[in-house]
Amino acid sequence: MRVGAWIARRKLANLRELQMAQHDEVVFSGLIRQHYDAADLNGDGTLDQPEMFTFVESVFRDIGKAPPGKEALHQHFTECDLNKDGRIDFNEFYGSMLKLLLKVSKDDRRRSSTSGARGFKNRRTSGGSVQPVQEMQQTTKTETV
Repeated sequence: MRVGAWIARRKLANLRELQMAQHDEVVFSGLIRQHYDAADLNGDGTLDQPEMFTFVESVFRDIGKAPPGKEALHQHFTECDLNKDGRIDFNEFYGSMLKLLLKVSKDDRRRSSTSGARGFKNRRTSGGSVQPVQEMQQTTKTETV
């Protein structure tokens, strides 16, 4: 394969990835806007503490988790309120949602990378591959029968 052709294909793939990311960002921004508008109960274009607390508590209930305590909610609000005006505007809300999603994503990756180790005891085979002990016990039973 010629290097020039490979570079051209790679640039095209990068362009497609960039276009998909831009599309995803537009969709994501629209979803965040819908949630923000729904959380703005008094319709003033910003979220005060009670509106933000109600929003966060409803999200936690929707995903089946216990909502954070008032102290944690207050700390989250303070961290989101970048200009310290006591209200969360859309840009502050959008940034906090990005941070939250990144944190959840990292936590999920961490959990999935350790779940295999917790789920089964693993044992190395003579070929060097890892085989769950439960599977090895089943294999051994069928071989001895």
